[in-house]
Amino acid sequence: MTDKVYITDCEGPLTLNDNAFEMCSNFIKDGHELYKILSSYDDYLVEIEKRQDYHVGGTLAFITPFLKAANITNQDLIDYSKENINAVSGIENVFFISNNFIDSYIVSTSYSQYIKALCDKYDFPFENTYKTNVDLDEYDISNDEKEKIEEFRIKILECKSLIDFRDNLDSKQLKEDVNTLNHIFFNQIKELNSFKIMDKINPVGGTEKENCVKDILSKYDIDLSKVIYVGDSITDLEPLRYVKENGGLAVSFNGNKYAVENANIAIVSDDAIAFAVILDLFGRLGKYYTLGFIDQYEFFPEGIYEGFRISHKFLDYFKEKYDGKDYPIIAKITDENREDLINKSVEMRHKIRDEDVASIM
Repeated sequence: MTDKVYITDCEGPLTLNDNAFEMCSNFIKDGHELYKILSSYDDYLVEIEKRQDYHVGGTLAFITPFLKAANITNQDLIDYSKENINAVSGIENVFFISNNFIDSYIVSTSYSQYIKALCDKYDFPFENTYKTNVDLDEYDISNDEKEKIEEFRIKILECKSLIDFRDNLDSKQLKEDVNTLNHIFFNQIKELNSFKIMDKINPVGGTEKENCVKDILSKYDIDLSKVIYVGDSITDLEPLRYVKENGGLAVSFNGNKYAVENANIAIVSDDAIAFAVILDLFGRLGKYYTLGFIDQYEFFPEGIYEGFRISHKFLDYFKEKYDGKDYPIIAKITDENREDLINKSVEMRHKIRDEDVASIM
């Protein structure tokens, strides 16, 4: 299509879901609490323990024994995903560009069943996606194993200190809870058949996402200045940093502190049209024209309506939604504004996403 490449995370930039969290809440008893603890444990292993050969996104592997014990099948994951896509407002504008005017890829930690449902909904090529593959149907488990997994579930739910581990790193209870989960997931569960499901899962997060970006670029004879990557969470830290440090546009879209700290552009908005404008300019006119637009927009957003080569389709939508109202934030990230942008971005995450989803992403 063009000599440029657009790569995006899914949950956050495209949808408001945390599909795995929502499925846990729907299919597993006390699944919302279970997922929050396991997600925090995932963060702990990455940030504090820095466990060797472990990378962020392991929550999607940890929850599979509990889904299997609840008799959930691959088809259940497909059906639930199709029925529960919660797209970012105005995302059809972004998909219009990605499907017609720029080579585009989705790189997501989400399960493949959810990514397939999203691709079907927006006619995005499924072959241009990288995702976490899971097969709940490949192995059967016995009733005795289901009982053992239920024992694990009950034990994990008692490990509540992990949810706020950053505030109590020196507590005795936290150390005990971490030891409990380490023993379950790196010792006891290896004796069960459901471990075979876990062991085959390679969550696409962190360094794996960076590797996906490199794999995509291996298909093209271009440098990073012609790449735009969009992310919003800790799973995007490495690819955002890689693209930023090598001359590309690394965009945090309603990102948490990990995303904002490792991006060079921040978009804070309850609607995807601001990013559609940026993607449109980047795809047609390139990185430096886009940065020039951002320089002027940041200080005079009303200037968007004149002097820039923005497609009328997106400009009309933008004007209808924002003219005379609070404009979305589109800004270069600097040492001076970084903390302010983190605060505003996190505030927007909590405004437009479920509070539990916003806090665990």
